[in-house]
Amino acid sequence: MDMSIGERIRTKRKELNITQTQIQDKTGISSGNLSTIESGKTLPSATALINLSKILNCSIDWILTGSSPISENLSLTNTEQLLISNYRILPAEDKDEIIEIINIKIRKTQRKREITSSPLTNANMDNMVG
Repeated sequence: MDMSIGERIRTKRKELNITQTQIQDKTGISSGNLSTIESGKTLPSATALINLSKILNCSIDWILTGSSPISENLSLTNTEQLLISNYRILPAEDKDEIIEIINIKIRKTQRKREITSSPLTNANMDNMVG
């Protein structure tokens, strides 16, 4: 069953253990107004949507439709957010280079995993050497 905009907001707020009062303190949306939004009696304004998406750590798309181009379960650390922010300001050729570096690191990590998980015995190693 699809949830309404208000139901998505209420569910996300409760999931994050955020009270209506906390939303009011951080966004200026009154608890009475939030209550009418959550009950489906009114729709949030554009400003309210922006503020709610920030405090609920979700996209406006998700609030409105229940889906988002970015996974809602994706929780980024501060380091990951910094990497993304810095990546976005780079010129295209530098972005390509960063992707190449990441791919090199991934291949190196995969090779290490293969070596450490390989069930080579001393006899097998002797055969490889000699």
